[in-house]
Amino acid sequence: VVLGVRDLQKGRDARATILQELGNVPHGELVVEEVDQASFESVRRFSDVVSQKTSHLSSLVCNAGIWASQDLTVDGISRTAQINHYANFLLVNRLLPALESGSGRIVIVSSGMAKEAVDFREDPLLLNASLMEGRASKLYRTSKLFNILHTKELARRLATRPVLVNSVHPGVFPTLLHRPENEPDFARS
Repeated sequence: VVLGVRDLQKGRDARATILQELGNVPHGELVVEEVDQASFESVRRFSDVVSQKTSHLSSLVCNAGIWASQDLTVDGISRTAQINHYANFLLVNRLLPALESGSGRIVIVSSGMAKEAVDFREDPLLLNASLMEGRASKLYRTSKLFNILHTKELARRLATRPVLVNSVHPGVFPTLLHRPENEPDFARS
């Protein structure tokens, strides 16, 4: 199992907790690797490291997410669009050969809020300021629609291959998705 994490220390702490709870896990069976989905270069580096460690992946769970930020990444895309969708898209496509080498599974975490997305065809990078209006950001909702559309198209393209593709809404529960710097009103409520 490879834990792709933005913060290595938090990843190491999570690894230690998992190992403590699971007990006897063979050395090297749970590794932590750095990946910052706000950088395509970091995603490429991560996928290269994973590909070097194994030629076969049984599962890939794309669960990175950020609430609503139109700050630009180093790649010139709104942080929400890149972290919630474009980086996952890149990662899935780079790791697809390893998933196809067996009966791979891809899980792309979306949100029920995707049903309230807006037409993005004129703004695929999600840079229009109007997307930030309202507490339930159109930016976040639309990025999660990207996840569902990606899943549907990927499932269609892989229909004759040994890879199962699903998108899930994990439910609503407290996470750090709503970081105070990105959504101060939500954090105070």
